[in-house]
Amino acid sequence: MSAIDGVSIPDQPRLKFLDPSRLISAALSSKPSGDLLSLLSELDPWSLSAADQLNLVAALDRHSSWISALAAQALAAVAGPIPNESADAVDPFQVVDPVRDEVAAALRIAASTAAGRIAVARDLDSRLVGTARLLASGQLSYAQALVMHSECERLTDEQAQSVEAAVLGQSVHQTPGQLRRSVRRAAVRVSPLTVADEVGEDYARREVRMYPAGAVMVTIEAILPAPDGIAV
Repeated sequence: MSAIDGVSIPDQPRLKFLDPSRLISAALSSKPSGDLLSLLSELDPWSLSAADQLNLVAALDRHSSWISALAAQALAAVAGPIPNESADAVDPFQVVDPVRDEVAAALRIAASTAAGRIAVARDLDSRLVGTARLLASGQLSYAQALVMHSECERLTDEQAQSVEAAVLGQSVHQTPGQLRRSVRRAAVRVSPLTVADEVGEDYARREVRMYPAGAVMVTIEAILPAPDGIAV
């Protein structure tokens, strides 16, 4: 039994008898669930007050985080543990991960995108379980979980868990950008970076993307070293 706005609600089906404001309030203060999401989906946003419309967006966002946590858990189960480096590979640095291509085909995404999702799912399932718990409760967004993963990627399991413990309490009140700065500071404390390491990490982020923009035009997005960007 949960008490929401002073009203005792013995089970989820009873929520459908609440007016929209009480239902949305319940969704904001309760653990996300399929029953709540089903009830929220039946609301007509256009009939709500401005305040309720905004709260509905927030409630649905909490459930989006919950669904992301479920999807990550399922993906971690599909992917299994991180594979070992292949002794027979031509490239000694190549790691063979056949699940990546299966996931890419199933989700109709690029293999590189599938590899990224798998890496996040494995982290949430193994060494960032506190982040996964907050994601499942709707208190963290998937964007924030991505920050935790990317900033802890270079760390050992023990270091990553130490960083997570240091920042998780304040993470629910931070934007992804603010969280990234907090995690970086904590990561540097447990595993300091040399100047060469920092430059190397920045260079590793170089990227150019091109998107169609009409019949004969394209849009180009690039992450480049400052001198290269100025030259362009």
